[in-house]
Amino acid sequence: MVKKLLVIICIAPIFVFGQNQEVATFISYNILNFRNETSFCTNSNNNPIAKENYMKTIFGHVQPDLIACNEIGASASNAAKILDRCLNVDGETKFVMAPFNYSSGSSLANAFYYNSDMFSLKGNDKITEELNGDYIVRLIDVFYLYYNDNNLSQGADTTFLTVFVAHFKAGSSNADEAERDLATEAVMDFINSNNISSNYLIAGDFNVYDAAENAFQNLVDQNSQTEFFIDPINKMGSWNNNSAFAEVHTQSTHSTSNGCASGGGLDDRFDFILISDAIKNNTNRIDYVTNSYKAVANDGNHFNSDINSGTNNSVPPNVLDAIYNCSDHLPVVMDMILTEAPPNGITSLNDLPFNIQITNPSTEKIHGILTGESGNYTVKMYAITGSLILNQIIHLNNTSEFTIPMHQEGIFMLEIVNEVGFRKTIKVIVN
Repeated sequence: MVKKLLVIICIAPIFVFGQNQEVATFISYNILNFRNETSFCTNSNNNPIAKENYMKTIFGHVQPDLIACNEIGASASNAAKILDRCLNVDGETKFVMAPFNYSSGSSLANAFYYNSDMFSLKGNDKITEELNGDYIVRLIDVFYLYYNDNNLSQGADTTFLTVFVAHFKAGSSNADEAERDLATEAVMDFINSNNISSNYLIAGDFNVYDAAENAFQNLVDQNSQTEFFIDPINKMGSWNNNSAFAEVHTQSTHSTSNGCASGGGLDDRFDFILISDAIKNNTNRIDYVTNSYKAVANDGNHFNSDINSGTNNSVPPNVLDAIYNCSDHLPVVMDMILTEAPPNGITSLNDLPFNIQITNPSTEKIHGILTGESGNYTVKMYAITGSLILNQIIHLNNTSEFTIPMHQEGIFMLEIVNEVGFRKTIKVIVN
C-alpha cells in the first residue's frame, strides 16, 4: 500500500500537545469515458463493469482519503456507482460523494469523493466561465473541506482545505492552448475574488505539453500574483515525448490504441496535483509529505511503451493489470499530514509536566529520553496506516531512557501519555 512507502527527511522531531496527526492520501485519476459510450469507446473495449472492478483494485491498493476523478459520463448516477462499487465496498462505509456538477455542453464531468471520518464538506462551488464570459469547455469544480479535528469541540481553530478539480481542453492546436489559458486564468481570478488562501490544491487532467504553456504558467507564476500553485516534485520542463521526464509521465498506458484508449505509450505528463505554498511548507497544519507524489505504476522504465511491457515491479501484478486496463492515464497520488489544532486556551508547550527527546531519524531502534514528573506513562507506536504496533507502560522517576527495537523502515507516530491524559505525539522516521 502506498502509505507504507513514504520516505521523509526530518531535521528535528515534531512535538505536539493533545494533537493527533493523520496522513491523508489524495488521488487524481482520469478514468477514460467511464459509463460514457461513444463511437470509439464501446461496451466491448471500455466495459463499465470491468472498469469498476479495476478501480476497486486500484483504490484498494492506494487507500485514498480524497479522490478526484475526470471523464465520468455526465450523470450523478454514474459517479454514484464509483462510490457504491469501488469505494464503499467490503464493509467500508466512510466515503461520501461530493455534489456532482456538469456542463450542459459536455458529455464528461468530474467527481470528487472524501473520507468522512477525516473530512467534512463545508460547501462547493464551480467555475463555469472564462473572464470574457464564454463558457469553459468543462466546468471546474471547487470543494471546501475541513479536517474533523478532535479538538474542534474544545474551541480549536478549524483547518480548511479548498480543492479544485479540473479537466482542461485537450489538444495541441493554438486554439486548444488558448482555451486552457483562459480556463486557468479563470481559476486564478476565482481564487483572488473569493479570498482563497492558505491550504488549497488543484488536481486533474490539465492536457498541457510543457511548463512554459500559458495555462500552466497562470497557475504557478509566483512573480505576478499573491496566491499560486506549486508542483510538489518541481519537475518543470517540456514533458511531451521527452525521456528526461519518463518517471513523471502519466499518459498513455498503452503503446497501441485499442480503439478507446490512446496509444503511444508513456510520453506525456497530463495529470497533476498542484499545491499551495502553505501545504508545501506546512504553515497551517497541512503538510505535504516529501517524496510521496508519484504516478502510480510508472517505474521510470516504460517511456513510449505499455506500462505492463516486460518487468514493472512498482505495483503488484493485479494492480498493474487493473491500471493498464482501466484507463489510458495513470493515477497521480500524494500524501499530506494533518495535525490537530491546539484546544482553545492552550498556547504553550512549555507548561507540560514532561518532555521527550528522540533520536530522529533512527536506524533499527528508537532511543528516547523521557523527563518529567514521576509516574506511569503509556507509550504507543502507530504505523502511518494507523495500526497500533506497540503499547507499553514506562515508569518514570524524573528521567528514564527507553529503547524500541524496529524491524521495518518507514514513518511512525510515537505517542506518550501521562496518568492525567497529557499527550505528546512525535513523528519518527526509521531508515
